[in-house]
Amino acid sequence: MATKEQKMDMDSRALLSQKGTNAYAVTINNRYGIRYDIYVCPNDKESGAKKIAIHRALGIVHGRGVALPPQIDFYCSANYEMQNRAYHRNLNHEQASVISLGTTATKGGSGTGLSSMPIVGFDSATLITLHELGHNLHERSVGDRFWTDSWTGKVATFAEISPYAATNKKEFVAEFFCGAMSGATYSDACKNHYRELGGATGTHFP
Repeated sequence: MATKEQKMDMDSRALLSQKGTNAYAVTINNRYGIRYDIYVCPNDKESGAKKIAIHRALGIVHGRGVALPPQIDFYCSANYEMQNRAYHRNLNHEQASVISLGTTATKGGSGTGLSSMPIVGFDSATLITLHELGHNLHERSVGDRFWTDSWTGKVATFAEISPYAATNKKEFVAEFFCGAMSGATYSDACKNHYRELGGATGTHFP
């Protein structure tokens, strides 16, 4: 079984392998009390939609009173290797907030998550960005537990959210976060499961 440090190493190195050797153009943004940089690979023809999704998702989270990390880096690429994914640690195992949006970010992601479902007023890229922010904020909420606890198994109330929420407890948290941020209402039991797992909360969330 991998140690906490080994898991952090895998997390920090995964992005390096997915970015490839392309040169990324960066846009620096200061809004919502944080700095967020958007790195765009020249091969990404969907980068415009992804940028809009990033701005919108951050505005939604901020508006619900959930504290955002002081800095977030977003990578937009059409590289085959690039996943829709949140990364939580740098090479020194320090907390970092990095999100990559790959080729499926505008096309429904996994196909079983909320991003693939018709939600009025929300496009796939915004829903995926919310989902990945849910992962990143979860790690910041629970700290080392994110790396040491077992997150396997289904949460009893996953069916209220999506089939993808049954993947494991981390995906339950991220899907709940995405759904609640996009206007879904869930039972008290579902909300309690989210809180018990350490999902991010705010003044108006959940």
